[in-house]
Amino acid sequence: MKEKVFIALVLVFFIGFLSITPSQAEPAVKPRLPVLMEFGRGICIPCRQMKPILESLAREYEGQLRVQVVEIDGTPGLTRRYRIMVIPTQVFVDANGQEVYRHLGFYPKDDLVAKLKELRFIK
Repeated sequence: MKEKVFIALVLVFFIGFLSITPSQAEPAVKPRLPVLMEFGRGICIPCRQMKPILESLAREYEGQLRVQVVEIDGTPGLTRRYRIMVIPTQVFVDANGQEVYRHLGFYPKDDLVAKLKELRFIK
């Protein structure tokens, strides 16, 4: 009897371990997107001017591009990793995780969209 209970518990454990929900599987099958990261600070005037532009791009190109705003004060490791010396800095990272371009300072939306198209980040 104890042997049957043990086997049943082992089966329940492995079945539970092996089964995943669709939401758990989703990240594994989703294609990776290029990322536009903006490093800045909330008190920086050009950073604040970029905020509505970045929010607009995130909405307009959802599914093609991921837009990420990085507060340098809260992410010193990431800030060092990307060697941020000036804010705002926009870092363009392709779908393979490689930095392909960066821009320092305010970036007008039309110029930013043109660069994203040139890099084939968006259509």
